[in-house]
Amino acid sequence: MKINKIKTFGDLKKSGYQSKSIKDELRNNLIEKLKSGNPVFEGVHGFENTVIPELERAILSRHNINLLGLRGQAKTRLARKMVELLDEYIPFVAGSEINDDPLSPISRYAQNLIQEKGDDTPIEWLHRSNRFFEKLATPDVTVADLIGDIEKVAAALGWGDERKPNRGRGISVGLLAAGAHPVSMATVRMDAAAGVSVLVGSTEMGQGTRTVMAQIAAQVLTVPMSKISVPGTDTSFTPYDRSTGASRSTTVAGKAVERAALVVRASLLETAGLAFGISDTSMLRLEDGCVTDGKQSMTLSQIITKRFGFAGGELVGHGEVKPEGGSGSYEEGPVFWEVCIAGAEVEVDINTGVVTIVRTSSVADVGRAINPAQVERQDEGATLQGIGNAMFEEMLYSADGDLLNDTLLDYRIPTMLDMPETMQCIIVENEDGPGPFGSKGCGEGALAAIPAAIVNALGDIGIDMYELPLTPERVWKRIQQIQQTK
Repeated sequence: MKINKIKTFGDLKKSGYQSKSIKDELRNNLIEKLKSGNPVFEGVHGFENTVIPELERAILSRHNINLLGLRGQAKTRLARKMVELLDEYIPFVAGSEINDDPLSPISRYAQNLIQEKGDDTPIEWLHRSNRFFEKLATPDVTVADLIGDIEKVAAALGWGDERKPNRGRGISVGLLAAGAHPVSMATVRMDAAAGVSVLVGSTEMGQGTRTVMAQIAAQVLTVPMSKISVPGTDTSFTPYDRSTGASRSTTVAGKAVERAALVVRASLLETAGLAFGISDTSMLRLEDGCVTDGKQSMTLSQIITKRFGFAGGELVGHGEVKPEGGSGSYEEGPVFWEVCIAGAEVEVDINTGVVTIVRTSSVADVGRAINPAQVERQDEGATLQGIGNAMFEEMLYSADGDLLNDTLLDYRIPTMLDMPETMQCIIVENEDGPGPFGSKGCGEGALAAIPAAIVNALGDIGIDMYELPLTPERVWKRIQQIQQTK
């Protein structure tokens, strides 16, 4: 069938084309591949006598198929290969958002168009690669562009460059469910001089929480950071927050701040609308500390004076985050997923087993980086902690159960001398998080990913390790075992 000549509904009917279900497409094309002797699931190894025959039988029997199991069982690759069993092209009604089948349209748009134009209804063709897309997610949380993130990490490592002797490169991929209860509250107050106070319970411990909360309020209210204060947490006047941890502060507490600031913003627009004689506040813009309709404008302090009749009073907004569709328990799924993708290049001294980390790269898939510098520092800190887990940290016990290395003299953690020559954090912004402006948490992903990346880098050299930390003694013993089996 020459699809380039079939451009209308009439052409399609004359061609004799018949619609098929997806199950029939899969079945018919599988039969043709089996008859031709061509491999069906090329590139999938280790399942030739188990999973693949069962999957083929399921397709031939027109079964519903759900690929279950633990990670690393080729489910993604099998699913991608199944797409290749679809018809190469299928027709659809031009302009249909759901790619409606011309012979069996279900949308009102397609039905009305065919009724109006009949055989002259325009037809377009959809390639099988565009019929489905991949989405790793809980029912309501988008995760990430994992493939794109991996490519960025690999490029930062110089993946395609020539490898030096006793050097290896490794990448790891994972997902971390943030253990964050979605309960936070915040209050935003604007005084008569347009000074803003943000009250939020997330506690500053050096991670930059107060700076980010100020930035969120500043963005919503279009006031400079110099006019915003975020007092330290005090339970006598600070609104409730579930906890400070689990990468939740910006995402959950920050969302409460954003909502509180939006309440203040709405009050400003309402008062300015009354002053301008405009009832539709969507015609007003809040920018650079002023409200304007394009012809006239008022500063925020002027608006507050107008609202209260003198230079006094304040605007107060309260915002809260609470479970939207359940109890908010961990069992119902995370508020967001933290992407764990990192890479490492290591060098091994074969004679001593000493492993040197030459460089690392990691992805901070944060949805929206409200403070990029803080994101990078968080990711670098997580990388160093991951290096500690991979290379040094281990609790040693006596036969009686006594902890033998219970001080920092004996419990080894990374120092400045253990830092890689190069550490690169790649910020990815898809604005797909549940937090302010599409943000989501960061700071734990690299911690989880770096140890696996380091182990994979050793595997790239041919030294497969199965126990952490990677002390010189353990690595040296493993080298000896490998050399003895050669």
